[in-house]
Amino acid sequence: MWTKRRAIKEADNAIVEYRNQASNYLSEKEAIGNELGQYKIEYMEVQSQLIDHLIGETITESSLKALGENWGVDLAGMYAGLLSQKAQKLNERDQLKSHQTIQSRYELLEADSAKLLENIRYLSNSLAKEELILGDYKGKEFQWLFERKCHELKSENGFSRFWKLITLNA
Repeated sequence: MWTKRRAIKEADNAIVEYRNQASNYLSEKEAIGNELGQYKIEYMEVQSQLIDHLIGETITESSLKALGENWGVDLAGMYAGLLSQKAQKLNERDQLKSHQTIQSRYELLEADSAKLLENIRYLSNSLAKEELILGDYKGKEFQWLFERKCHELKSENGFSRFWKLITLNA
């Protein structure tokens, strides 16, 4: 006979079993992902070693031509094109570095950073001075006196100040 308590217990057991299966599935998935990552790393290493072996110690036009003939690709032309693109990009970068707008922005950045450094130094010096001034009040004697007399300090309201003025008690 099924009771409400037994049904709840069975449902709880089913939930616990489901959670266990889900955690096992996630751990297996993570392990497979890790293995895949290791295989990719090994594949890239083997591919790099193969290319290094095929090309040789240095990249020469003749080695690229021989490799390109075996693979059916014009590697020498691609390599020459990449070298020319690299030279072009380096030339563009050098032109941008010498451009007046870029130089002006560098000068502005340097001026702003110098001003910020000056402000930082000023504020750190001010902080050090304030810490020296407050250092006198950190002593045990002052703290004892402050704790003893703190309750005697009363704030006066406007009426009591006015009454002292009238009675000349101020």
